[in-house]
Formats: sequence, structure tokens, C-alpha cells
Amino acid sequence: MIPNISVVLVSKSPRRVALFQSVFSDLRMDTLDFDETYPSDIPVSQIAAYIAKSKLSQYLQHKTTNKNTLVVTSDTTVVFDNMLFEKPKDRDEAIEFLNFLSGKTHEVLTGVAFSYEEKEYDFQCKTLVTLSNLSKNYIHSYIDHYNPLDKAGSYGIQDFFGITKVESIQGCYFNVMGFPMSHFVNKINELGIISLD
Repeated sequence: MIPNISVVLVSKSPRRVALFQSVFSDLRMDTLDFDETYPSDIPVSQIAAYIAKSKLSQYLQHKTTNKNTLVVTSDTTVVFDNMLFEKPKDRDEAIEFLNFLSGKTHEVLTGVAFSYEEKEYDFQCKTLVTLSNLSKNYIHSYIDHYNPLDKAGSYGIQDFFGITKVESIQGCYFNVMGFPMSHFVNKINELGIISLD
């Protein structure tokens, strides 16, 4: 556990919360109803980064944070062939997403934004994920049993889907879960916000 740093994680994601709880000893979770709209002309590959920075800006406008507190926001998207696969609106869209991603390699992009001592930082992490072919019965059964409507791309790499249908990944596994923790820790270490030595 990393001591001597207060962290506010601005997220409703149980996966992100679990990752942060395993790393930071002084952690507080908070939420805000964000406006997650983005300009229509922004490249699909930059949407996650844009939303993460927008979340941080909105949070800092509405909330007061203590000195020496690290505030973290993020957003994860799934992209294939310049098409965006966000959290599905309903079961039908989840089925549509998984049918489309079946047997293909897609990108998982997480934008991370954070502030410390009145300075703001951001970065984006990309992981390539290759899926096996998904049958109609598998897709329907997975959605009915795991209800992945809160996950970009309609699947969770940490659950039954990842164990049985993710053929390979290139990049950070935790990024696909929703937050590239090792990249983040290395970044704040490089900035001198924490010390791993």
C-alpha cells in the first residue's frame, strides 16, 4: 500500500474502486453527475481522454479538495475500425456490440486525468484485445448471467467472458478492467507526487 498521499477517486466503477483500494491506504471515493458530451469533430481515439479531462475540470469546479490531495478521474472506451463501443444502452445493444467484436482485435482506451497541488495532468493508455468467435447462444447466455451493461464494449475481462473468450491482449490488463494502475503509479512517481524508492 502507498502511504502518505490522500487520494480522491471520482468514480462509480466497482472495478476502479477495487484497484485503488489495493494500492492507496488513504482513499476516498466521490461522485458527480457529469456532462459527458464531447465535440462531434473529435477523433474517436481521443474521446476517452477528452471526457476524463472534462470530468476533472467539472469536479474541481464543484468540489473543494484539501491540500496535498490527489484527485483522479478517468474514462474508458472500446474502439474498432474508428467506431466507438461505449456502455450499451440496453440488452439489444450489448448483443449488437458483442456480435460485432466477435473474432476481432479491438482497442481499449482509458483516459486518465488528475490534479495535485493545483496542477492538472493527463495521459491515455491503449490495450489491444483479441476475442475468439462468439456464438449467438454464448452471447445471450453471457449477457443474461453477467449483465455487462455498465462496461464499455459489453464485457468484463475479469469475469467469465475474459477467462473463456479473450484470446490475447497486448498492453495493460488492468486498463481493460477500467484503469491502467501501473501506468498511473509510475506517472505520479515520475512527477514526484509519491516515492516508490
